[in-house]
Amino acid sequence: MFLRQNETQSAFSQLAGELHPSLAMALINRSQLTRDVILERLRSAFGGVDSRSIMSTDNVTGEGGPQRVDEGSLTVWSNGFGSRSRIDGDGNGATVDIKGKGVLIGLDGDLGDGLRAGVAAGYGHDSISQKSASADVDSYYVVAYAGLTNGPASLRLGATHAFQDIDTRRVLSFSTLQENLTASYGASTTQAFAEAAWRFDLDRTLIEPYANISYVNLETKAFGEKGGVAAVSSGSASHDQLYTTLGARLRQDISLDDMSGQATFDIGWRHAYGDPSVVSTLFYTGGNGFSVSGAAMTQDVTLLNLGLGYDLGPSATLTFRYGAVFGAGVLDQSASAELGVRF
Repeated sequence: MFLRQNETQSAFSQLAGELHPSLAMALINRSQLTRDVILERLRSAFGGVDSRSIMSTDNVTGEGGPQRVDEGSLTVWSNGFGSRSRIDGDGNGATVDIKGKGVLIGLDGDLGDGLRAGVAAGYGHDSISQKSASADVDSYYVVAYAGLTNGPASLRLGATHAFQDIDTRRVLSFSTLQENLTASYGASTTQAFAEAAWRFDLDRTLIEPYANISYVNLETKAFGEKGGVAAVSSGSASHDQLYTTLGARLRQDISLDDMSGQATFDIGWRHAYGDPSVVSTLFYTGGNGFSVSGAAMTQDVTLLNLGLGYDLGPSATLTFRYGAVFGAGVLDQSASAELGVRF
């Protein structure tokens, strides 16, 4: 292969196939979205900090302030989620841009003695782009979760599994080669997480320090690209990541004219253990394997969440939320507007 002057670095970057390890890291990172939804649902079910509006099959309780569903009821809930994020290039991998959205629908109920458990299912779609390469991922979620409260103490547990269909595209374009390479393959992301919290009631304000831990495993199936001589292939692979988070949440009851509501604030520090980047072993047809790493995630990031919700009437709540994850070379932002109706 002959290359023109000054195009060597660009050509080797295109040939390396770094989209595939970068995609794996993006899917591990995106697991936080479903994790946050379930933890918010458990806080809502027990009326904790950052309560989330839901729809119930039973009556609601509460007088004169923000209302929530009776803890003894059977509750059906839905939650839409989405965000945009960027992982800056680090010399090994190029910058990765990620955007996605999804929805979870669940059912949970009171089991007595402060215990509540439920299940959920949903769908999500993510788009990942990186320097003349892109991928689309469809995810199908199944979830189980439970929460236990005893006075000011809370324990929240959950597990999710996502079945995923991946379609990738890479464009190679330099002086001696122009190719469009595609691949389709399957993957699955499994995670388990737990959170312990202690609530302090201060008149119209609630403060809740918390600690949580989460384990994420990504399994990708074997694949082979099509479309040209520079196509790469890979066998099945497994990638793991462990996270811990320490932080605190605050909720303040507020009022506007005749409407009551809540303002919430959540800040935390998350640490990722082990190698912050994913390394994939790829092959050219008839060649030996070679290792490729994608852009690395920052091991320590700050989490920030802001919320503002109002009761529009005895059975409707409107909530706006903003969330951000930021650290060196990483920015993930999300925003939502939610209308909840109770029956």
